[in-house]
Formats: sequence, structure tokens, C-alpha cells
Amino acid sequence: MDKNLLRKYLNNECSAEEASLVLDWINSENNRDEVIDDLEHDWLEFNDETQLSPNNFERIRHHINRSIKINRISQKKFLLGAAASLLLLISVTLYFYKPVSALHEGFSEVTTLKGERKTIILSDGSSILLDADSKVIYPKHLTKDNREVFLEGQAFFRMTSSKPLKINSNNLTTIARATSFSVSAFPDMDKIIVAIKEGIAEVHTGEEKIMPLLKLRFPKGGTHTREILPTVVKEREYLAYNKQGDTLEKETYHNEKQVFGWKEGIIYFKEANSREISSTLERWYGVDICFDKETETLFSGEFSNQKVEEIVKAIGNTSQMEFKIGPNCKNI
Repeated sequence: MDKNLLRKYLNNECSAEEASLVLDWINSENNRDEVIDDLEHDWLEFNDETQLSPNNFERIRHHINRSIKINRISQKKFLLGAAASLLLLISVTLYFYKPVSALHEGFSEVTTLKGERKTIILSDGSSILLDADSKVIYPKHLTKDNREVFLEGQAFFRMTSSKPLKINSNNLTTIARATSFSVSAFPDMDKIIVAIKEGIAEVHTGEEKIMPLLKLRFPKGGTHTREILPTVVKEREYLAYNKQGDTLEKETYHNEKQVFGWKEGIIYFKEANSREISSTLERWYGVDICFDKETETLFSGEFSNQKVEEIVKAIGNTSQMEFKIGPNCKNI
């Protein structure tokens, strides 16, 4: 497929005949590999300039395959999945994975080391408590049109303004007003969790962010609309997004320690596997935590301001899990 024709299609400059050619190309089962190959080619060119992880491309590839598979139910729905592939080929790699500092001016970046926390005060008086091993990028001056924050890791937000604040965390976007809430979005964890302490928030999935950018162009006379609604999360509720299964689950929490305990020095595990436990303890204490092998055993429990050696010993005494503590966790 000619790239110039694709650009014309996205810019709504195609004639009806040209648009039909593009849609026929996207819609063809035989062209699916070509779409993926073009995407990978453009990704690698972009990646040379920004030194991004190749894992990001694999996540995009998975999203494309999943979209095409799901949307094969009907012709119109299939076009959405195929057009998503086209968008990802040309623009998503640039929009979603380009470093924020390269996209925007007037932003500040704060990072924390393992075992470290920081408090950030925004220009409107709102505050962010940034957990260990996390990063947040935020506007130096919040304005009506510039109220967007980028988070990797975990943070607790306490907002003082009724104006909406948008928090981007991997595949989720949280929009909140005069609310206190936490977002947990560590790259090595299976779930992204948004928990509301006070107020209300809207949570949008990655697909909802992508769809408005698709600029779907159908031949003149053809129309297609799709409404995607956000998930509303209220006080004492939390939303969990499973990154592997691409699913959302909203529940009411009855124990604040489960979602906010980390702010008070409480480590809370609920049906956690060995990998989740080791990752949490590494971030919390800034030491290497190793385990022999993953088992089907899950652990639940809480620890308050205890030494890491005491926690590891307690978990081992009540489960089949065995952990070792740095420096390189040899001979486990």
C-alpha cells in the first residue's frame, strides 16, 4: 500500500474511490501481515531516535491482533479493528510512546528511588505523594488547558481544585475533580489500580484514548459512529485493570489498608504470588529479593513498619514461599 495514499486517507483528502481502496486493503485477511510489518518498520525507525523498549511494540502488536480478532464479528466492527491497526502504524507510536519532555514544554519530572517517597505540591495547591520507585511528570503551572499528569509507579493525589486533572498511567487515564485517590501503575505488576478515598473520578481505558484519534475516513455518504463511555469510580471503590487480559473490574473496598496502607507504612498483601511479593519488598526496602520458583501458593497478610528480614521470615513460616535477601540472592 502506498504511504502517500494512507496519509491522504487519514487527512480526509481521499476520493470515494481512493478511500475504498484503502479500506479494502485493511479489510483483507491476506494483508494483515503487511500491516504488522509496516508497523514494526516504522516502530524501529522511531525507536532508534528515542531508545524505547521493544516491549512497547510487542504490546501494540498484541493490541492489534486482539482488536482484529474481536472485531471480526461484523464487517463494520472489523473495520474499526483494522483501522486501529492503521492508526497504530502511523501515529500511536509517536503519540503514546514519545517521551513527554519531547512532546511538551513547561513540565517538571520527579522520580523516587527504591525505598524513597516524595511529596510534590502542584501550582494550584494540590499534592502528590509519590511512592518508591516511581516517576511523575506534571505541568509547572496548571492552567485551564494544561492539567495533565503522567505517572509510572504509584502515587496518592489530594486535589484542592474543582477543575479536572487528568492522570495518564500506561493504558488508563483518570480524570478527577476535588478528589483524593491513588493510582498504582507499576510496569512489572499485572494490574493498574485506581482507588477513590473521597469524591469521584472517571477512568478511561487505552482504547478510549486511541479511538478519538483514529480519524476514521469512510467514502463519502458512509457514516460510522461509536460511543465509548468511561467507568465512573466512586468513594470507597477501586477499579482494577488487568493488563494481560485487558479487562476491568470494579469493587468496593472495606479495608483502607488494602489500597492506602502504603501511605502509613503498611505493606498489605491480598492473595499475592511470590513475584508480586518480591517486587513489592524490593521497592519498599531498596534491596534485592529473590525466590526459588513460582508456586501456586498465594499469601495474604499485612506488616507495619517491620524489617524486611522479619517479613520474609514470617511469609516463609506461613506459606510454601521461600525468599532470599540480596546482594545477589545466590544459592537460594
